[in-house]
Amino acid sequence: MYEQIVSVYVEFLQAAIPFAIVFGFGNLCASVILRAAFGGRLVIK
Repeated sequence: MYEQIVSVYVEFLQAAIPFAIVFGFGNLCASVILRAAFGGRLVIK
């Protein structure tokens, strides 16, 4: 039972990692673009 849960969790992580990378990269690009557009005055937290 425990091994089954772990294998499902590992499969979920393997599926989620690319989305997390893409989302994080897109978020970084958006923050850089906004910062450039506002002349560096805008700080995104």
